Amino acid sequence: MKTVKLIEVSEELLNSIIGESEAKLTSEGKSTNNQNSDNLVSQKELCKRLGITEATAINLKNKGIISPFGSLGRKVYYNWENVLAQMKKAHI
Repeated sequence: MKTVKLIEVSEELLNSIIGESEAKLTSEGKSTNNQNSDNLVSQKELCKRLGITEATAINLKNKGIISPFGSLGRKVYYNWENVLAQMKKAHI
């Protein structure tokens, strides 16, 4: 993984870089898992859908109940279908 130090970057350019990176993440998820990229959700979206706090999501992740799909910087993404299956398996 490359680390890039951004100095004096416009907000527009930064948003473009983030958008391209997120597109790459979802395309990689689609090609490696043969899953629809719509199944990828951020941790924030996951919490909204499940009606839980981010602290609870982190606890579930740390306990191995749910597994993140991947991350981009500090933003964690989950495959929605996998999370539902994992929670069902854990009887939650």
